[in-house]
Amino acid sequence: MNELTVLGIFLTLISLLGTFFYIHLSSWFRDIIALKSKWELNEIGNKPEEEQACRECRYALRGLFNYVPLSIAIVISAFIGLVSWYSFSFLSTVEVKHSLANALCVIFTTFLIIYFLLTLYFLIHGYIIGFQISNRIMKKFPKPPEQKKGT
Repeated sequence: MNELTVLGIFLTLISLLGTFFYIHLSSWFRDIIALKSKWELNEIGNKPEEEQACRECRYALRGLFNYVPLSIAIVISAFIGLVSWYSFSFLSTVEVKHSLANALCVIFTTFLIIYFLLTLYFLIHGYIIGFQISNRIMKKFPKPPEQKKGT
């Protein structure tokens, strides 16, 4: 089978997986930014509806600020890294450096740089926002002391 054909299949696989991942990652990031806005709008208030909105933020944070986005990012990035390694291996076996092979190397390298930079940005920025909201929620709603069993 032609190396460029195999590479095309690999790039298609990466693009499909990358697209689905970015839909989920950007959705998670958008949701955590929306939660931050909701918290900031209601944090200072002491009306019942503002208190309720703050409690909703507390519960919503548990669904957003957890290990799932990072775990998915690691698994998908590892898979994309593996397929990328195989793709570059196939490109290096092209005997005569074809202009198409050179163009594919440049485009593929650019894609990987963009992919990893955006993934890092979304994850780091999202988790920083999550930590900030979590700390502010804990100040407003401290955990009650645990009761001893049997008392």
